[in-house]
Amino acid sequence: SSPEYNVTEDDGYVNVTVIKNGVSAAAIAVLFSTRDQTATAPGDYIPIENEILFQPDINEQLISLVIPIPNDELQEPPECFLGEITLPGIIPGTQLGQATAIITITDDDRISVGFNTTEYTVSEADGTITIEITKYGATTRAISVEFSTQDDTATVQDDYESTVVVVTFAPDSFQEIVTVPIVDDGTAEPAQRFYGRLALSNAQGV
Repeated sequence: SSPEYNVTEDDGYVNVTVIKNGVSAAAIAVLFSTRDQTATAPGDYIPIENEILFQPDINEQLISLVIPIPNDELQEPPECFLGEITLPGIIPGTQLGQATAIITITDDDRISVGFNTTEYTVSEADGTITIEITKYGATTRAISVEFSTQDDTATVQDDYESTVVVVTFAPDSFQEIVTVPIVDDGTAEPAQRFYGRLALSNAQGV
């Protein structure tokens, strides 16, 4: 079978093909099963475990298995799970070839870009804070948004350095980071905050 399969949620299912090559003296049974990776059952796919029986008098035999893929309407990066073939016992003259296939599910929902979390905490002594920005959904081209900081109780120069940067996601990239310098002024102060914003008006490719 193929080592890799790609499917979108909107497809609803993926066909996985298992192939037997060579003539055997008797029928051969193998077990096909699915296993979670970043995609988990049953939310991302419906798990299956099937015994496949190959006839002895056919040199090349193909059997197709259908794995259902739910469309959950959640915006997610591509996720994958495994399809695995195992022999239930030792069968003389029989060996497994490509025994594992990677099935990748691509989200077909609307593309969006947002912060990985809505709140970060940092101390002045840390010197910087790293902010994660996530792209939800797959794209065939690069997309860009503008990140900028804005004062609240924390102010530019006194508490942090103003940061304005264009964040670009390659088609196969789903997470980028922005680093904002933090000013350590050596003064005892209550907790202060500033905002990070994504400018949708400057978004490209979204």
